[in-house]
Amino acid sequence: ARYDFDYNAMYTDLSNYTVKTYEDWFLGSYGKKAGRLFTFEGAEDIDWITPTFETQLTEKQPYKDQTNTGTFEEVLLKKQYIETKDCYSLNSYAAYSGGDFRLQIIENELNKNGKKIVMLRDSFACVVSPFLSLNTSELHVIDTRNFIPTERINVYDYIKIVKPDYVIILYNDVTRICDAQRKY
Repeated sequence: ARYDFDYNAMYTDLSNYTVKTYEDWFLGSYGKKAGRLFTFEGAEDIDWITPTFETQLTEKQPYKDQTNTGTFEEVLLKKQYIETKDCYSLNSYAAYSGGDFRLQIIENELNKNGKKIVMLRDSFACVVSPFLSLNTSELHVIDTRNFIPTERINVYDYIKIVKPDYVIILYNDVTRICDAQRKY
């Protein structure tokens, strides 16, 4: 309501999804470097969340010249990252979205009149972007990390071209989290 973003509550109601929990399955990039003791509890659980309603999406990865069309599960969920329990070699977060891409565009074929969003992200947004795409017509996801300067996207120019209704910046601040944990 604060930003005048109309959305379909069906897409945010967990009762409209099937949830399968994989226990002690995931370590983030810092956890992989520091080991299971990076968090208080060791490896974390990860949920495999799939919609029980109809979906039809098109995902484009312009820098890889790839396009994929199908259901939520066919386009945005990558089962191979969660089939085997391997906290150190596999990135379970990549089960959502497929991992980190310089640019990923998700078009919702069932919501052509929805809002257009540009999201600037890090890996923390892997899980968020697939679900956000259900309430948009287009979601442009830009990751500016770890790319050589000549391959980086000029975000200002990109926003001027795309003309989104909203721009979201979604980054995880692990430094703040570590500082908060040290206090305890």
